[in-house]
Amino acid sequence: TTKRVSTVAVATRKLIGCAVSPGGVIYSTTGMGGGQIHALVTVDPVDGQVTVVGPLLAADNVPRSISAIAFVGAELYGTDTGCCSASNRVVKIDTASGALTFAGAGPGPLGRGNAIAARDGTSLYYADNTGGQLSSVSTIDSSVTGGPQLTGSFQPDTAQGMTLINDVLYIGERSTPSTVLSVDRTTGAMTPFVALPAPTNGLCPTPVS
Repeated sequence: TTKRVSTVAVATRKLIGCAVSPGGVIYSTTGMGGGQIHALVTVDPVDGQVTVVGPLLAADNVPRSISAIAFVGAELYGTDTGCCSASNRVVKIDTASGALTFAGAGPGPLGRGNAIAARDGTSLYYADNTGGQLSSVSTIDSSVTGGPQLTGSFQPDTAQGMTLINDVLYIGERSTPSTVLSVDRTTGAMTPFVALPAPTNGLCPTPVS
């Protein structure tokens, strides 16, 4: 099978993470800079236009850098593990405003760099390095349950980007150039799927047109 990487559009802001809603809307998050704070945004896949939904703020009103995002059904979740006031917990994200609700209380167990994808109704697949474990993290209290050891990466690195497409789990790496790998969810064995010329910031399926 021949695989080809093509640029469809160039986003008008730097994006972190990627998730597609059941209705086909692409969501992402942005970092700070240029007088802008961390925000939830939507992205037009045709022209790259980025539309701000709202700031990523919890009840403490502290801007949060959300490292990864994923939908579980109609609910959007993320990991609050970016710089510099991270709770290291899963957060539920209001897709209408960007408001955050923490899963659990106190400092959480999540590492700074990570990738997540929908697992079931109350948990997410979770990995922080392609040389680590494929774990699961609760969307209720952010507790982490260990899983199989990931194997098969040529150069294990921070996991960035994870998605489940047609029952196949894919994971990306931060290295440059980077590799997207398919993952056997039972054994943790990974198989290189496609090489990318730049780090992977997020992975998500193509919205249904």
